[in-house]
Amino acid sequence: MQPIVPIVSKTIEQPRWGAGFGLRAVAQVIDLIVHNVTAYIGGIFGGVIIVIYALATGQSPTFLTSKLQTTSLVWYVFPLAGYIIYHAICESIHGATLGKLIMKIQVVDENGSRCSIGGAFIRSLAFYVDSLFFGIVAVLSMNSSELKQRYGDKWAHTVVVEKSQLSELQKQSGWRFFVAFLIAITVDGGIIMLSLVLRAII
Repeated sequence: MQPIVPIVSKTIEQPRWGAGFGLRAVAQVIDLIVHNVTAYIGGIFGGVIIVIYALATGQSPTFLTSKLQTTSLVWYVFPLAGYIIYHAICESIHGATLGKLIMKIQVVDENGSRCSIGGAFIRSLAFYVDSLFFGIVAVLSMNSSELKQRYGDKWAHTVVVEKSQLSELQKQSGWRFFVAFLIAITVDGGIIMLSLVLRAII
């Protein structure tokens, strides 16, 4: 008697249902922690660069760093942009941020193919609309969608799915995630570092 070998699908499976709000909310919390840690490390490097700049130009490091205490609304754009880009890079290269990877969910196109950089950017930018009123905007959109798409997904034509419904062809490798994550946190931290340096020297 021949052993039964499980059939592994190597085709692109079109999403049949979307991941629930709970899984996605926990993933966002994890990614916010990642972003905050990245921002902290970027801040340290930014502080080092400011001190080096001060010494090289004969200025007081204390004076330059004191300028970081006062800020305007425009400087808040940098961390917001960093968070958007972190998501866009991870989701376009691998399909998942660290939070989504841990929660075993992945972003795909509505036809099941890999999320494009454009789609990833649109849905990441729209997160700030969907998160209004503690995520109620997203919940209302997801409840009216068979694929549980928030507005960002609808505009980007993407779906967040549980990995269990994906074929092997749609699942990305661990190395691909490592590369995506490394690029994403480097850019995210670099943006924070740049914002601090600019605030100090301008």
